[in-house]
Amino acid sequence: DNTAETAQNNKSSLNALGVNNVTDATNLKNKINKNTQDISKNTQDISKNTQNISKNTQDISTINTTISNYKYNSGYMVTFGDSYADATTPQNTWPYWLHQYIPTLTLKNYAVSGAGFNVDTRTFIKQINNANTDSTLDKSKVKLAVLAGGRNDILNYNDANTKIQECVKQMITIFPNARILIVPMLYDAGYIDGNGREKLAGLTNGAGAITAHTPNTETLKFAYLWLKGETNLIGSDKIHPNQLGAQTIAKYIYDGAYDNYKPRQAMIDTVFGDAKGFITLQDGIVTYDITGDVSNIGSGQGRTLPGWASTWHNVWVWGVSAGSITTPRLYQFLGTSVSMMNYTGQTGNMSVHATWTA
Repeated sequence: DNTAETAQNNKSSLNALGVNNVTDATNLKNKINKNTQDISKNTQDISKNTQNISKNTQDISTINTTISNYKYNSGYMVTFGDSYADATTPQNTWPYWLHQYIPTLTLKNYAVSGAGFNVDTRTFIKQINNANTDSTLDKSKVKLAVLAGGRNDILNYNDANTKIQECVKQMITIFPNARILIVPMLYDAGYIDGNGREKLAGLTNGAGAITAHTPNTETLKFAYLWLKGETNLIGSDKIHPNQLGAQTIAKYIYDGAYDNYKPRQAMIDTVFGDAKGFITLQDGIVTYDITGDVSNIGSGQGRTLPGWASTWHNVWVWGVSAGSITTPRLYQFLGTSVSMMNYTGQTGNMSVHATWTA
């Protein structure tokens, strides 16, 4: 009886599962086996996803740590410089605007008008040492340190190279938690002469020799071009930046603070007669490039160069005019003027390419 009752119960259970014959039972078994395999695969997928989540969590942690180093949530910003950083009107200085752009940091500006690497007593190294002995400054909480200058100095290449390295090394030593930016050097809307370029090369290479292999430091190259040709960014004395000029300088430094600095770039179209082309500025180099048929040479003058492309000495290049490749013509670039020598009758195809340091 128990056997019959058990059999009847099993039959009822199988019927409840939809099993009424051997075929139904086989199908159910296959379905259970498949579900078991699916469960096993899902378990593996869950394990794999758990590993991915763990890795993503680690990656996010690393990214957050990196970002936090540049968030400047609290601490100090210290600045060193000359009259571009120390003026009667604070709004005409770059530290003022850099602080407006990163207001979460407390500004400590040690800049002194007339300062430099090799001047009387107003040296940059003295400014840095003043910060070092300032009892109101917690140097471990300095998150951003900027040194910008060199215009006021009389320096040869070697002295410039040596003196800026002294400053950079001291900044790295006393501000261990700061992003350190070196800016050699700021200038007005004009051009730097030969002596200034010798000094500039020494300052740039001296700073770069250290920052190129030191984490969280950077030399902002070609800063002397930030305001070149932009007379609207310079005050009435034609030397110091006005408010807009100070903001422009601060924006480049701000980009450097977030490891996003790019030297000034510019481009404009130009013509020489009917010949057309571009003038570009990139990494301190100006490129002038035109070609085309010229129906009327006029007075042999091309369109005036923009101020940022002006030359600091005579630049002479040979180019094709009147379609002749056997009798090239000489072109002169001086300041913002472009001229063809012996231009009379030189109509036809023209092609000129020239480069110079801005």
